[in-house]
Amino acid sequence: MDARSGWVGKALHGEQSAFAGSSAILALTIPVAAILAACFYVCYLILRSSTHQADAAQFEAEQRIAKAAILFTTAPVIKNNGDYAYWDELYARAKAPLDLQWADAHLGSYQQNLTGLTGSAVLTGTGALQYLYLSPRSGLHDLSPGELQFLTWLTRRAIAEGSGHRAPVSGFVNMRGHPIFLSIAPVNASGLEGGPKGAKPYAALIYFLNFDSEILAGITKDFSLAEPRIVPAAAAGIPLAGFPGLSGKLGLRWKRQPPRDIVGERLPLLRALAVISLALIAAVAGGWAWVLVRMRRVETAALTHRTLMAEQAAQAKSLFIANMSHELRTPLNAIIGFSEMLTHQLFGPLGHRKYAEYTEDILASGRHLLNVVNDILLMSKLDAKKQEYDIGAVAIAPVVREAIMLVSPDAERRNVAIGFSHRDAEIIAFADRQALKQVVINLLSNAVKFSYPGGHVGIAARLCGAGTIELSVSDHGCGMSEELLRKLGQPFTQAAHAYIRNNQGTGLGLSICYALAAGFGGSLSFESAEDAGTTATLRLRSAPMTEGAAPHRQEPHAA
Repeated sequence: MDARSGWVGKALHGEQSAFAGSSAILALTIPVAAILAACFYVCYLILRSSTHQADAAQFEAEQRIAKAAILFTTAPVIKNNGDYAYWDELYARAKAPLDLQWADAHLGSYQQNLTGLTGSAVLTGTGALQYLYLSPRSGLHDLSPGELQFLTWLTRRAIAEGSGHRAPVSGFVNMRGHPIFLSIAPVNASGLEGGPKGAKPYAALIYFLNFDSEILAGITKDFSLAEPRIVPAAAAGIPLAGFPGLSGKLGLRWKRQPPRDIVGERLPLLRALAVISLALIAAVAGGWAWVLVRMRRVETAALTHRTLMAEQAAQAKSLFIANMSHELRTPLNAIIGFSEMLTHQLFGPLGHRKYAEYTEDILASGRHLLNVVNDILLMSKLDAKKQEYDIGAVAIAPVVREAIMLVSPDAERRNVAIGFSHRDAEIIAFADRQALKQVVINLLSNAVKFSYPGGHVGIAARLCGAGTIELSVSDHGCGMSEELLRKLGQPFTQAAHAYIRNNQGTGLGLSICYALAAGFGGSLSFESAEDAGTTATLRLRSAPMTEGAAPHRQEPHAA
């Protein structure tokens, strides 16, 4: 009995000890598991909060970039509208229907090439449409009576509120399902050109800018907004400013960048650290949370800085493009016009012969400076992919003869002869006629400029195999080195040859030739040797003889 009792006591004591050990392990396991779970939960909350903050900062930055893109696109339209509406000649002409040739040269197609406008109009407060120009991009062929009544209402408001040189009234409207930016300014007279300063305006200048796929593609390229599109304001990322007095119903929407999965990236590391020890997990979690918060603050600050820089760059670029053409080309045209009057002595003789020499120098310098400004503006337009081409069947011989006629005065002054030869009776190519003419003029001008006095420049056209036309311009002048040949086509490229330095221009001519040739489907190549001459070869696609050689109607260049 005693032995049995002792054995039973020992067994019970062992069971109690085992139970007590299990309880201790359980007592330790539960708090450890709870602490680990709490640590993971705190880290999860911190990471999730950082993710939400990063997403909010990213979306805010995208909104500011979208606003900058809209400002970059619309600011030149508003600036140009205000400048042209405060013009004495337009004030005088707006009393009656505008002469179409004059209006197209200053408003319609000219403004389309200058600022990308899709339409221009001059409308009186009584509803008389003095002028209307709508490009194919506008999506409007004409104005319906309801649209004309709507624009008349806006014009009356602008005339009533816009006396004096103030900012035009502008905003987005929906016309026939097209989102269109309207800018309306009352036509006032400044008095600087003889106009009735202070007279009450009676008409308004209206500019249309259709936000089509071309403009939206430009926003994607310049501001890195994916798939921007105009949608109802309720579903947009930012609302578009509606016309004053009208409810805004449009907005800009884009594809947002996917948020980073910070939790999925960092959770495995936290689990591995949790296995090591509870203390290490707590320290690392706290430190990691602090690091993440600091990183997010730094990234947010950097993103905000980049956004501000983008806004400033967009404003500066828009103001530069809007002011460059008007502020430089207008005074240059005045200088050239008055110099021509003095050179031809339209109002009587000048007297001393030195005056005639000086006026010729002024005229030559003004024309040279205007050519430089035109080259810079055209190069900027080509670089921004804003140049439009009208490609069709073009007869080569008439284009070459016109170019030779324009270059001949300079060739005669330099005592350089120009000869044109072509074997085939009529060579027709696929090209943009105006752009092709510009390329030929630039190539001939370079050949004449870099030829020695008494030299000869030859231009030849011939049909090659596989439907190709080769138009070559050759000279026997100073030529170019191999190093310079490799750099041709880069803007502002200049050579070290003494004769070239004495006759060098802006260095944009050949860059413009390369860009224009590529634009209408051609290619340009050069062969040259120093002190032996240069041959430029323009390769074009030949057009069937049955298509004719008459060029299509060409819109004037903006530059």
